[in-house]
Amino acid sequence: MTLATLLTQAHADGVTVTLDPPDRLKLRGDPATVARWAPRLRPHKDELVDLLTPRHMWWITESDGTTWRSCFAPAATLTEVLAGYPDRTTAEAADLPTIEAEPGSRHEPA
Repeated sequence: MTLATLLTQAHADGVTVTLDPPDRLKLRGDPATVARWAPRLRPHKDELVDLLTPRHMWWITESDGTTWRSCFAPAATLTEVLAGYPDRTTAEAADLPTIEAEPGSRHEPA
């Protein structure tokens, strides 16, 4: 199971996990549910901090397995992405594409 899937399950169970920069996690929801999820999420703190850092590009996977990329401006966290696509299975951070400057353009590295 991926960490994104674990967060998706926590979200479906009513637990919201947010990042309090730079590296503190906050779990919100019904206290009993939060208490049940905290031990499952705690060992993954460093990975969660990375995953919850706002990103511009996300891979969205639908329940039928269809995957597509979505761009956010301003950057969005996984929690924000999942809130925007509540019927989706999961979302994972995607790297921004690298665009090469054309030779001779003013954007070409010196």
